[in-house]
Amino acid sequence: MTNEELERMVALLIEGQQQTQALLAELARRDDEQMRRDADKEERIARFERSYVAIADLLQQHAARISTLEESRDLLVQLARNSDERLDHADEHDARLEEAFQTIADIAARQDERIRALEGKS
Repeated sequence: MTNEELERMVALLIEGQQQTQALLAELARRDDEQMRRDADKEERIARFERSYVAIADLLQQHAARISTLEESRDLLVQLARNSDERLDHADEHDARLEEAFQTIADIAARQDERIRALEGKS
């Protein structure tokens, strides 16, 4: 996975956190306004319970997002490791090819020497 894709994943996490913070701030602001308007104790308790449930839901959603991003991060780490392993194997393959080409070049040089030796005898 590329740095650009990793940066996008981090940007999504940051965006999710910002959205959650904005939603929590909005919920807190609305709750404060309602508390000022309504002095009734039972209504305040009911609003608090609804807010609590809403915040709990938001926290669960945020936790799910974090979990998903952590799983994505783990997959990215594994992909990076796999890519490193593939690059190591490619380097080994390149070294073997280079050895093979050198062997072919050596054989061709010896053949050229033999041909010149045979031509010199003629």
